[in-house]
Amino acid sequence: MISSEIKEQVLQWIADGCEWNQGNMLYSQFGKNQNFLRNIKGKPNSESGRLIAGLCKSVGLDYQLLKSQGLIPEVKISVIRKQENEVKGLKVILKVEGSSKQAEAMPETIDTKNIEQYPAAIRRVIAEYAEMFQERSKTHRIMTEMPEGNSQTLKTKRGELFDIVKGLGIRLEFLFDIRTVYDQTGFVPTDDEIWPEPKEKVKTVLPDSPEELRKMKKNQQSANTKDQSMLDYQSEKKAAAKNTMPTGPKRMKLENRIKARLKLIEEIDYKLVKVN
Repeated sequence: MISSEIKEQVLQWIADGCEWNQGNMLYSQFGKNQNFLRNIKGKPNSESGRLIAGLCKSVGLDYQLLKSQGLIPEVKISVIRKQENEVKGLKVILKVEGSSKQAEAMPETIDTKNIEQYPAAIRRVIAEYAEMFQERSKTHRIMTEMPEGNSQTLKTKRGELFDIVKGLGIRLEFLFDIRTVYDQTGFVPTDDEIWPEPKEKVKTVLPDSPEELRKMKKNQQSANTKDQSMLDYQSEKKAAAKNTMPTGPKRMKLENRIKARLKLIEEIDYKLVKVN
């Protein structure tokens, strides 16, 4: 019987971007076919999908179900390369694996030795990190304990939980980066940069004219196409090869912007049905 803790480890690995070496380590612990690792050794680009599927099968996770719900990332795992990641105006070097930024050695808690000597903002970062790590672990546990099945209710619930895990992971990396930069340079971002005030949402008033509604819808779709291109190519125009934007605050901002436009498009479609 596979424990929920083991399933949680694999789900965490998937949510963090399916790093190749860590996946091999997990399979060596929980995999059912030890010849499997020898067969895929040294082939991160071509065998990443098999590794994900093999791990899911070994620990009792439904790979096809997770994939159909968009919970399995489109991963092309390559050799670890270095990429600059800007943390509120200060550049730090972090490891990047394929299209997913991995915070190096993400711990359960950030070292709190002599915590009273840190600036107030860094103490708050450390406390928030510990709280959010526990929240992510709890959400993972809920996912692993959900009943199997492919009903719409279960699919929706899994998707919601996975989105929460991804969001918490992005915030954890952001907090980890801030603490790392502080340890290396002494730089402390302002409170507004770490904890920005939520902007007051302004309700969009939809016009009554079908022509104006269709024009508004087209503008929203065009804007989403540009933002999606930025996510896929880091450019408003498509390129010959993908250059996926790494996970981080900038990517999260674009993804949230796309989601907001999709919701507005849905509202436009509802109104079009009414006025036509």
